[in-house]
Amino acid sequence: MRDQLLKQYESLEDQVRKKTAELHGKMEELEVALAQVEEEKMNTQNALQVKEEALATQERLMHSVAHDLKTPLNGILAPIESCMFLYDRKLILKGLIIPSSLENKRQNSKMLSYLSND
Repeated sequence: MRDQLLKQYESLEDQVRKKTAELHGKMEELEVALAQVEEEKMNTQNALQVKEEALATQERLMHSVAHDLKTPLNGILAPIESCMFLYDRKLILKGLIIPSSLENKRQNSKMLSYLSND
């Protein structure tokens, strides 16, 4: 009877050792997987930060381009509007029409101004 109990005890000890070894193996696998997930998380955060910086740079560039377009455009549009106003006042009385080239310049300038505002 004693021999039987010793065999069962040894058998249980072996089973505990095997299960412990399995659990250690699984634990190592989980630690590796966790390290991979953490690395992917860091890469994703870095990519997000790079994207945000790129968007901010793009926004600054667009603002700068829009400003750089508006300044000379207003310098063109103002004289055109003045010419058209004077032309209208003088020539409407005579029944003449506004030259199409002046009207085209005004429309193109207004369209560029509209696009640079967006």
